[in-house]
Amino acid sequence: MKRFSVSSDVVTMIVLIVAVIVGIGYWFVALRGNESSMNGPETKIEEDTKTYSKVLDFPNPEKGDRAEIEQKLLAAFIGGTLMEGGRFPVPQNSGQELVFASPSLSGKAEKIDCGVQSHALCALYLVEKTRPPRLLLWGSRMTGFTGIERFVDERHAMISTTWTLYNFTSIERHVLDLSTGDLQPKLLIEIDKGDTFVEMRASGFGGVVTLLLRGERGGMGLIPQEIAVRNQGGQTTDVVTTERVKAYADMVTKSQSRIEALAVEAIDIDTDKLLIPLSLYGESMTLDLQKGSLTSTSAFSR
Repeated sequence: MKRFSVSSDVVTMIVLIVAVIVGIGYWFVALRGNESSMNGPETKIEEDTKTYSKVLDFPNPEKGDRAEIEQKLLAAFIGGTLMEGGRFPVPQNSGQELVFASPSLSGKAEKIDCGVQSHALCALYLVEKTRPPRLLLWGSRMTGFTGIERFVDERHAMISTTWTLYNFTSIERHVLDLSTGDLQPKLLIEIDKGDTFVEMRASGFGGVVTLLLRGERGGMGLIPQEIAVRNQGGQTTDVVTTERVKAYADMVTKSQSRIEALAVEAIDIDTDKLLIPLSLYGESMTLDLQKGSLTSTSAFSR
């Protein structure tokens, strides 16, 4: 039988062809990989290096001319160089939005802070389809801004603010007129905490209601001896029973960790019914400002 044999030249040619094919395939895969790796980091770099107007680019709010500051803020907002902290579409007004924005401390993306010491250039803008944007609020009126609680109607919004300085906390609700930028106070809650007391005072609705906790200082918090609700005239309208107060006191005394005597659930405040949800030594309560009463809403019993 005659054997079939392949010459060395043919073998060499086949090897070269295979090498070329493999090389082309490798080059194509590598090229695609390079494109992907270039596109990924390039996008990330663009996001990381986006610059914003800095706080230092503006006049000092405490010393500068307000009109000049407002003009610069509005120009920066229109130019897209302010950080946005939230957009709130206005109901029944298609295309209208309230936009919360601020310059950056570093010039790069960061969380907007409108606290007591950093609120100066926080601002709220009204964006409309048919008109240029307008600056509605800025500066001290934006201290502690947490958002738009709700829209009262198509021309009014409920503004929510909360700020704390040392042992004092302020929780406020204002109604903002979208046409004029005017603010009308709706509710003010002030909480003052000391070593032997916690006092929460609610006002702004035509009356004043105070929730007062008195006791003695403990290692893990205030050990209560009295918890009462009082009206504007200082008269007691409701109290937490002696048994319940004693239970709170025992809880603090035996606890291995600190227990917060009073905390207000600010996000759930009902400004129409004037109901303030709060936590009293971990127990869910509701303070009714109209009745001056404190009601347990948890499994515990007062």
